Amino acid sequence: MDTSNKHKPKILVIDDDYTATELFRILLEPANYTVLTANSGEQGLELIQQSAPDLVILDLLMPGMDGWQTCTEIRKFSHIPIIIISVITASDVIAKALNLGADEYLPKPVSPNMLIASINNLLRRANSEKLTRSKSALGELTNTSNHIPLNHLV
Repeated sequence: MDTSNKHKPKILVIDDDYTATELFRILLEPANYTVLTANSGEQGLELIQQSAPDLVILDLLMPGMDGWQTCTEIRKFSHIPIIIISVITASDVIAKALNLGADEYLPKPVSPNMLIASINNLLRRANSEKLTRSKSALGELTNTSNHIPLNHLV
């Protein structure tokens, strides 16, 4: 079956550990994702602006701009789904990440099946929300452009 015409979702992995970003690439590319990698928060923000990925996988513990700051900055301009993957498993840290705008929080090490299921779930939800917004906008256009006041029909 030829899937070359189908959209392969773009996943941006932001992690200061080069080995980790390459492991994500090795895991996700065979699952039919295009994988972009950034090894700093700043580089990740640039790639989001340039490449418009469909989802971000973000590590919290990075030098310079950490995952907390990166998540906060992303939320200033984008609703892109964000999965935080971290070795930190304290419930207050997870709650803080979700409150800052992360859509999912997975502890390291994460099982490949759980990661792919979370990615698929968030992409499905994001696509559904885009479709709903498109239908809503189309409905507004249709309602306003086809509106004819009754007094003009007489």
